[in-house]
Amino acid sequence: MPTAGRSSLSVGYAGTFGGAVKLDGVLNGSKTEEHQIRFSYSQFVVPTWQVLLSLSRDMSATGQFKQDFGLLLRIAKVL
Repeated sequence: MPTAGRSSLSVGYAGTFGGAVKLDGVLNGSKTEEHQIRFSYSQFVVPTWQVLLSLSRDMSATGQFKQDFGLLLRIAKVL
């Protein structure tokens, strides 16, 4: 059974705010903005190997595609 000292659970928010877009010096009304929430869990399965699973979702997106579901799986060896 894994110990609590070798695992981590986190919740996070990320906001990306782009500037207004100009074309020939004139604002065209376009801008970029994104609000994302993430849940992550990481675990050292042995002292030098870590597995991380992160789930994310864009709560809102303007000027870009909205991501309904994001999944990141990372396996890392610590030297």
